Amino acid sequence: MMRERVQPPRVINTEDLRRVAKRRLPRVVFDYIDGGAEAELTLRANCRAFEAVTFRPRCAVATSACDLRTTVLGTSLSMPLILAPAGSSRLFYPRGEEVAVRAAETAGIAYTLSTLSGDPG
Repeated sequence: MMRERVQPPRVINTEDLRRVAKRRLPRVVFDYIDGGAEAELTLRANCRAFEAVTFRPRCAVATSACDLRTTVLGTSLSMPLILAPAGSSRLFYPRGEEVAVRAAETAGIAYTLSTLSGDPG
């Protein structure tokens, strides 16, 4: 039996990720992730902040080296990123916290555990 090959979704910005999540997750899970608390003031401020960021890839530019390493609270990171906490991430993937911490470790960045973590390990 030959399986049909599924192409990954084309994702180039956070809104693309949001649309993919909305199609793939149960509605209650998507609404939990997509929403905010109370009047959602912080959620709207965060959305405005992301809209203000423009990535401009520099292709075919000669560089001798690209070193993004930095130190945060005495810990060396491969780049200035910290994987933010996502409460109840097991709702959208059974081993959500475990996979997130391993991805952060592989990337050489910090992972922040949520107070709503559900991983007993």
